[in-house]
Amino acid sequence: MISEKKRIDWIDNAKGIGILFVMLGHCYLKYEYVFWFASFHMTLFFFCSGVTYKRKGSYYHFFIHKIKTIIVPYCFFASILVLYSWVMSIRHQYDYDIVEDILNQCQQKRYNYLWFLVCLFVAMQLMYFTEMVAKERWFYAHLTWMSVFIMYRIIINRDLIWNVDLAFGAVSIMCLGKEYFSKRNRTISIIKIITLGGISIICSTVNCLYYGMFDLFKSEFANPFFSIVAALTGTFCIIQISKKINNRFVCYLGKNSLLFYGLHRIIIDLTIAVYHKIGFDIGANGITQICFAILSVVVTIIVLIPCNWWVKKYIPWALGKCKNNKK
Repeated sequence: MISEKKRIDWIDNAKGIGILFVMLGHCYLKYEYVFWFASFHMTLFFFCSGVTYKRKGSYYHFFIHKIKTIIVPYCFFASILVLYSWVMSIRHQYDYDIVEDILNQCQQKRYNYLWFLVCLFVAMQLMYFTEMVAKERWFYAHLTWMSVFIMYRIIINRDLIWNVDLAFGAVSIMCLGKEYFSKRNRTISIIKIITLGGISIICSTVNCLYYGMFDLFKSEFANPFFSIVAALTGTFCIIQISKKINNRFVCYLGKNSLLFYGLHRIIIDLTIAVYHKIGFDIGANGITQICFAILSVVVTIIVLIPCNWWVKKYIPWALGKCKNNKK
């Protein structure tokens, strides 16, 4: 059996790897450089959320808890984004409708990278009622919700506010994560890592070359079969790697992934603005793009580490925590 401490460690490792992929993916690299991890990095977070999902008490208490831990952080980060956009509009003298921005943040219909948080909130509500009906038959619940998601995209194919349509697919992945955790005795091997990673790379490559982009945010799903296989095998590959490694820095990023997710885009945009300001051609060639992207991620992490410390110490509510319960 996996101990509680060990379980938390590998989940944090997986989230740490995932947030590194998220930050790198938001460095404006060409799709040909990010297509592999873009095929699964958000699936990985939904999977981990399913592993850690617990239903305690009444739905009212569950709902209030998710408001505090997901929606309050979303409002905090969205407010910072609005303030940042307003300041930039004054600084660079371009038109900016703050009221429209706030309304778009409220309805969150694939509006910006914070879509994941409200989608996760909706998926958590669906997860609560799924457990009541499915009675912990998580794999069948996974198949049911995946079928609902696929049929919705085929028949209706409309983006909904708060990304409710994506929540159908998200809760499917969460159910799979819960099913995975219920089977605690899992062997870990290099062969599994290579096999899962190889399948994910092959499927995502075929998607990229022949069917186009896979991007949940843009509602672009390429070939459904290759997209699903690439997402699941990539996720399981990272899970295997996460159980194999024991890196304190990666674990730290995973434990604090919420703040890094919420603020990383602002820092990345500022680093890219600095590159242009001092005359660096970051788009000169592929290697140059990748090097500058990695540098932006490094700078972002360095900047956000003290920010994370400050927020956790003085305004922990912004991360869904309270001062007497910061873990």
